[in-house]
Amino acid sequence: MKPPYIFAAIVAAAAALASCAMPLTFAQQRANVLISTTRTANQQMRACADNMFASPSVSILLPYIPRNWADPTPAQLANSTYPNAKQIAALHMFYDMAQNCRTQFVNAYATVEPQAAAISIDIYQKMNAQMQLLMQNEQSWGAFITAMQQIASVYNEEEEREADRINGRIREENNVEIAHLSRSLQQTGTALQNTNGNYNSQSFTPPPPPSPPNDSGLSGMYTRPPVPHGCVGQVPVSGPGFNPCPSP
Repeated sequence: MKPPYIFAAIVAAAAALASCAMPLTFAQQRANVLISTTRTANQQMRACADNMFASPSVSILLPYIPRNWADPTPAQLANSTYPNAKQIAALHMFYDMAQNCRTQFVNAYATVEPQAAAISIDIYQKMNAQMQLLMQNEQSWGAFITAMQQIASVYNEEEEREADRINGRIREENNVEIAHLSRSLQQTGTALQNTNGNYNSQSFTPPPPPSPPNDSGLSGMYTRPPVPHGCVGQVPVSGPGFNPCPSP
């Protein structure tokens, strides 16, 4: 079991859009969210699948089940035997763990691309139906692997079309937004030019400078000027009749 193809396709195209010039458009911001969510879901799927295939409880199945349903070995495709009781018990555990991995992926991806997540759910249901037939001993290992390979092939094709649709939609939204911003900037520039022309066509008389404050009422107030030389430690004052360095 591998992360869906759509992850790599969307990340590649959306990253190219999100790397465009600043400031980011809303479409570019949505592309950044899509990239982040997709990469996180991809990493979670890989980690979950790695843990599943490393589990001792399903080790008995490793010769029969490929990591990638689209790429089984010739021996796995040609296996005409049916699973025994121990293998069926392990298949039930494998089924539960695979469901957990898929649920994590679908829940994460549905937050940004519900339609793409719906495609995954449909494909996973078809895969689950085939596994049920295998666990009920209604088909051989080889027939099961052949059916899963065919489902995976269809899944990859649907994912590729969905990735093209998503990327096309994001680019179209981005182009529409850029065109709208360009028109707005052009209209703003025209308005500024008109405003500037109106200012230049009018005479402008600057206002007179403010008058200095009237300090006539302060002439009788005492101040504390800096301590003169030789008056260190004294508290000098100034004003009519006062010595700036009074004796102790």
